[in-house]
Amino acid sequence: MYYGLSFGGIYGTMLMGTDPLFHQGLLNVPGGPIVDIARLSGFRDGLAAQLKRSRPNLLNGGPGLEGFTEDLPLRNEPPEVIKHPGAFELQELFGSSNWYERTGSPETFAPRIRLRPDPAWANNPKNVAFQTAYADGTVPNPTAGTLYRAGDLFDRVVYYRNDKTPTFGNDPHGFLADPSLAGRTAGEQQLGAFLSTGQIVNTNPAILEVPIADPNNLECLHYADPQTGQEQDRRPFPASGECPAAPPHGTPGRGAGLSLVLSHRDTHAARGSTLIGVRCSGSAGARCTGRITLQTTDFRSRLQPGAARAARTVKFDLPVGQRRNLRVELPRDTGPQLAKRHKAVVRAVATVAAAPTVRKLLTVYDR
Repeated sequence: MYYGLSFGGIYGTMLMGTDPLFHQGLLNVPGGPIVDIARLSGFRDGLAAQLKRSRPNLLNGGPGLEGFTEDLPLRNEPPEVIKHPGAFELQELFGSSNWYERTGSPETFAPRIRLRPDPAWANNPKNVAFQTAYADGTVPNPTAGTLYRAGDLFDRVVYYRNDKTPTFGNDPHGFLADPSLAGRTAGEQQLGAFLSTGQIVNTNPAILEVPIADPNNLECLHYADPQTGQEQDRRPFPASGECPAAPPHGTPGRGAGLSLVLSHRDTHAARGSTLIGVRCSGSAGARCTGRITLQTTDFRSRLQPGAARAARTVKFDLPVGQRRNLRVELPRDTGPQLAKRHKAVVRAVATVAAAPTVRKLLTVYDR
């Protein structure tokens, strides 16, 4: 059993992806890669010191904080034309650094927890939980999103909405240990419940999303990008806002940018089924129409999705911007797994007209 905060969450992700002796763990405010954490957070000054020490000096000025401007858009932002001399060299350096450091970066190990597990625990899935804070200024939300996306772990992510608390103006990174932050009690109660029972309990629904309601909220900073020269500034809900929907970026064949997001709304099996949250995003006026089914998984089927056995499909039809909970039948083969281990990993597969097929691994519990 393991739990860790900040770097402890980063190292813990690597631990849970490699060590068969640790089967249950809660990882608080992790993210990666490290260069992106540094350039988007309060550690930007430390990165600037290294850039200044380089020969030639790579501090290129511009509006960015700490003397450099990289002209790098976030994942869901539109493409950006390099406007500041020296930004290209910074982008090349950051890209190379991420590549060289990948063997020791947490997003590399995240898929091994559940998506592509080691044979040592493939048939006995690890039980993990993650806690991430809205507008974290130390390990920014987009770096947490990188880690969760790599491991397909969004259904195990708790999102602490610090913007909905009286301490909305503070960096919420240390909420699990800092008594000055409003989320500390709920976070510690959740930690204790998870370590003792293995269940992710929502100890304060007013400020905790269990699991995260909209994974897209991890695709922006929720404060000014340091490349703009503005310091971190946090506002209370609802002025704090949500991340903008991902733009289509002109990609052809995507049905006006349609996409479907799946989230696990109920981790418990009931009457041979479970609830799956479905959200449609895309251009105004469009609709997501399709089918969703759950497939049983084992080590072979996780490597070869075509080998999985599926349950009955459920149809859905919802407009862009709408979220709906669907009750989906569990595959019969999950019954023995639930009876023996009280949990099972299933693969949700949703096919949508004029949009990419969505596949997501989910952990279901019977108690």
